[in-house]
Amino acid sequence: MGLDQLRSRIDNHQGSGALTVTLEEFFEGNDDDGSIGCNLEPVRGARHFYDALKALRARPDVQEVVVSVTDPMEDEDGWPFSDTVYVITSAPKAEVKTWAAKLGAGLNDGYLVAPKPEPTPREGHHPYSFWWD
Repeated sequence: MGLDQLRSRIDNHQGSGALTVTLEEFFEGNDDDGSIGCNLEPVRGARHFYDALKALRARPDVQEVVVSVTDPMEDEDGWPFSDTVYVITSAPKAEVKTWAAKLGAGLNDGYLVAPKPEPTPREGHHPYSFWWD
């Protein structure tokens, strides 16, 4: 994975809705601490989010964690930007709130913007949006 592959996914994205990519697609090779969670003090950095989100995805009650590419940053040299991560889980909302809080994220039920491709929750699972200003 790397920036060239991510840019290729962005360039090939068709239709409406925000492009969602895997954790690996967004974070592998990403050393741009401004690419996610950059409003937090102190800035935690891409590596911090990658490690935390992989650990979250590894939980048995989590079906998937994907990153929404909010701004492709086409006119800049930086990594594409995300302010939203989608977590699909069977965990109770109260528990999901604690996960979001540990990441300094806001939490919404469902998808903030229709993601493409849209992960389909399995029975008993629900999508949540973790977002940063």
